[in-house]
Amino acid sequence: MQPSEDERAKESKSPDTAKEMTMNSFASTLYRDVTCAAAAVLITLVFSLSFVQSTSVAPGQNAHAIAAHQALRA
Repeated sequence: MQPSEDERAKESKSPDTAKEMTMNSFASTLYRDVTCAAAAVLITLVFSLSFVQSTSVAPGQNAHAIAAHQALRA
C-alpha cells in the first residue's frame, strides 16, 4: 500500500518545520537576550548618572540649599 498524497506532504514538510522551529527558537532567544542586555545597560546608565549628579557638589552647596538657608536667616 502506498502512502496517500497527504501523508507524503506531511513527511516532506517535517524537516522544514523542524528547521523553522529551530530558527524561531534561536531568534526568540536572541531577541530576549538582546532586550535584557539593553535594559541592563539603560538601568546601569541611569544609576550611574544619578550617582554622578548627586556627588558632583558638596552637601549644602547647591542653589536650593543656599536659598533655603538664606530664607531661614532672614
